[in-house]
Amino acid sequence: MRVDSYIVQTPQSLRDSSPSLWEQPEKALPLIEGEYGKAGRGYDKQAPRPLSHCVTAPLTYGSSRRLNRSSFTAWLCLVVVLLFVASSCDRRPLEVMEPTKAQIRIDVDWLTYFGARPHGMTVMVWGDGWERPYTTLTNDVESVKVALDPGHYRLLIFNKSFDEYGSMKFADTDSYELISARGKDITQYVHGDWDKDITYMADPEDIGVVVDEFTITDDMLLEQVNFYPYEEWIERHYGTTRWVIEPDGTYSMQVEARPQITKLNVWVQIKGRNNMRSMTGNISGMADGFYLSQVWRTTDERYMLFETDKWSPFVEDDQDDNTGYMFYTMPVFGLPHGKEYLSQRTEDNNVLKLHIVLRDGSALDFTYDVGKIIRYRGLDEQVATRLMNTTRADIDANIDIDTTILLDLQLDLVINVDTVDDIPDLPDVDLEPPSSSGFDAQVDPWDDGGTVDVGL
Repeated sequence: MRVDSYIVQTPQSLRDSSPSLWEQPEKALPLIEGEYGKAGRGYDKQAPRPLSHCVTAPLTYGSSRRLNRSSFTAWLCLVVVLLFVASSCDRRPLEVMEPTKAQIRIDVDWLTYFGARPHGMTVMVWGDGWERPYTTLTNDVESVKVALDPGHYRLLIFNKSFDEYGSMKFADTDSYELISARGKDITQYVHGDWDKDITYMADPEDIGVVVDEFTITDDMLLEQVNFYPYEEWIERHYGTTRWVIEPDGTYSMQVEARPQITKLNVWVQIKGRNNMRSMTGNISGMADGFYLSQVWRTTDERYMLFETDKWSPFVEDDQDDNTGYMFYTMPVFGLPHGKEYLSQRTEDNNVLKLHIVLRDGSALDFTYDVGKIIRYRGLDEQVATRLMNTTRADIDANIDIDTTILLDLQLDLVINVDTVDDIPDLPDVDLEPPSSSGFDAQVDPWDDGGTVDVGL
């Protein structure tokens, strides 16, 4: 039973014959839910239905059979429409299932070769066919966790981030093969007449790099790991690497960061060293950077500056103090790629220039072609030992050197009577005159200012 109110139009004859009915709406005739002109007992279908002849009557009786037929038709139409809409929609599942990835933890050893634990590191991973690497920065330099699908990956890790190096900039950072670090120019330096028009490269900061490759197989997915209590060895294209399965199903591997900055050590033997006030200089033909993943140095060449205040005396036991060595060490990227071997270089590939100021303020310049003198410590000897059964031509042709050797070597340059025809020979000079700052202080005698009483 439902009670409702409806607007019903009534004929004027019915309104006139029963005036009391319209004055008491609560006693209105029972009406069926209907449309205008189709509800009301005693209704004259042919009578006019002005809008003013309307009455509100409560519906107190149940729906008629006609109402049931109308409702059924409405519900049937609604069901048909819903079925049509549902069949034409792009229905999607409520949940999207993603295949489980392999959980990988990479432990980084910074101390063995790099010698120091950095404050942060950049981790880059390239998958086969990737246009850009997965890159993350972390202050946890001991290890990093990544989740990866099965496949072959190449790994690159270095200390700091791209923006934290003041002496170098990075190029082609999306490419594993081409990513490189390049030295920046020195901007705060006053050139002299001896080195005008030369642009120097800044001393590079220490950078340690991890270069590695690894493969993730289908059986390494986390959902298939059964807490193996043993170590598993995965074959790589150039050797083997050890995956250790942790109790939580994570696969871990250890990698080592190697230093990429070479130390250039220069010894210069000087006669009359006591006549020298200061020394500076430069060297040409040094690589302007290196490729992080290839370990190779770039082929572009730059000048490096020997600063005045960084030379230190070095005296051998059989030499007097006036004839001895001046020593200088500086960080460099190394020699350009393709000129690592002594046999690959010509004498003028590297030129050393020294500018020495004597005690009397005069200056002397000395220039040496050192392309055949400078060398990586022990490199040629190691190569010759490894290829001792081959000819010299074979050694010269074998430019595909073991680049890992370069990581443990230093670059040495010695200028002495055994390597050059004439070492710097400084003449005796008079002691330089006392320097004046341009401000001479003079105190005049005190005048008699008389007696001054001081009140207590």
